[in-house]
Amino acid sequence: MAQKNPTRILKKLLNHLSVDNFKEFCDALLDRREEPCVPRVKVEGKSRLEIGNVMINTFTEQGALKVAEEILREIGCSQAADKLAKEAGPAGPARPARPAGPAGPAGQVGAPMKHFVDEDMKDFLQRVSNHGRSMDEQFLEILREQEPYLLADLKIK
Repeated sequence: MAQKNPTRILKKLLNHLSVDNFKEFCDALLDRREEPCVPRVKVEGKSRLEIGNVMINTFTEQGALKVAEEILREIGCSQAADKLAKEAGPAGPARPARPAGPAGPAGQVGAPMKHFVDEDMKDFLQRVSNHGRSMDEQFLEILREQEPYLLADLKIK
């Protein structure tokens, strides 16, 4: 059975909360002391879908599910938290959240994730810069072969 999209799971959960429970959920989200914290301006007056997007952008998909489960238990919505854990499956809230942000020690639970570009930048630059010819030279060679009249019009040899 295909695993459900974490974004859809979270938004479905938020849509099924009562008005009062949704308000409590938003208050608890703002009161979180763990990093990363969600700024008040990103929560106040926002719709359920917007709150879902804020959570995913702040905590990543899997991290948002874990935070949502924690908040639901905190506000006394254990049944909704259990349903969330069941829908998310093994890759869902049971995994530790790794919030997005500046790089921290790799593999440390709760450590901010390092963007793949930051992790592999040195290797990437080495591979990209090891080519004998520049991209400009390659482009001009292609133009010489396929569009010689264009080079003549531009007076490029």
